[in-house]
Amino acid sequence: MAQRTLVVVGGGIAGLATAVAAEQLLPDVQPILLEQAPALTPVGAGIVLWPNALDVLTRVGVPRSDLEAVSRPATSGGLRSPSGRWLRRLPPGVIERAIGTSAAFHRADLVELLRRRLQRTQVVLGATVTAVDPASGLLRWRDSAGTDHELAADTIAAADGIRSPIRLAHWAIDPVPSGIMCARAVVHVPTSDAVETWGRGRMAGHVALTGGRTYLYAAALVPWDPHDLSWLTSWPGDLPALAAAAAELPGPPIVGELHSLPAVRPWVRGRVALVGDAAHAMLPFLGQGACQGIEDAVALVTALGADDLAGYERRCSRAELVARMSASASRTALADGPTATLRDLAVPLVPARLLAKSLARIAFAAAAQG
Repeated sequence: MAQRTLVVVGGGIAGLATAVAAEQLLPDVQPILLEQAPALTPVGAGIVLWPNALDVLTRVGVPRSDLEAVSRPATSGGLRSPSGRWLRRLPPGVIERAIGTSAAFHRADLVELLRRRLQRTQVVLGATVTAVDPASGLLRWRDSAGTDHELAADTIAAADGIRSPIRLAHWAIDPVPSGIMCARAVVHVPTSDAVETWGRGRMAGHVALTGGRTYLYAAALVPWDPHDLSWLTSWPGDLPALAAAAAELPGPPIVGELHSLPAVRPWVRGRVALVGDAAHAMLPFLGQGACQGIEDAVALVTALGADDLAGYERRCSRAELVARMSASASRTALADGPTATLRDLAVPLVPARLLAKSLARIAFAAAAQG
């Protein structure tokens, strides 16, 4: 049987997961990964993978022990108000018993873990894709020296992010600003449980990483200068210490306005398939963006193994559901005025079993996709 070629455009988590899955599940396919940056350097700070993503990675040969070695269990400590009152504090282990344990990584550690799994993927850095023909699979790219190249691919996985040039060229769909500014940082302050605090039109949270580090994130409705975290000094728990440590970092926090994508259909045009944020960039308030990209990776490779690229489209409805749930979570966390007052009254009244059932819609649906 002639060897087929899978070209993955983009070396982020979704792109790397696609190449890892292809190596494991498609022995007759040569994966080639094209990354525009000069190194596989991640953009971001911390990241939490839910059980759905962790299970998918282990199914394609990433040992659970390797994942555990570079992560911390992301156990939920609950929700607070800025006054320090607990809006929701579940008994230890309730969420974990219902859906399994999530894991918190420094994004750089997760990228390096996936990169090390690549054995036969040809990785080309400094490669800027300049043109793609979905009908023929012909791809043109330019190297860091300015030399142009052509490559014929049986399949092209466009994992080139929320601002995907491939999606823009062939789907003409741009990301939509959310009106939410966000700041992210990793600081050397040890914490334990993951806790979020919801205020009025603003929120903040933190999750423990390995090495005594903590991932701090904060978001607020515009207008807000996301470099200014001074408001956290009066918020409860670990937030004042985390904000002070972020202010002492040699570089500023990662900041910017959050964007998402309108529903993209189809995900496949000819030989090109959208993967990860290129297909369904969503707001981060459920921590499912990278998780869904990892699900995409294995679903796409499974479809290729069955010689049924169109079958990858079955992923659309699940990713769209999670995107809608993420948008709803953002509205809840950043509620203001009377809506926030009603939220604070309602959250403590939600039965734990209903909360677990809602989270299970995300954590377990991947298993049904094969």
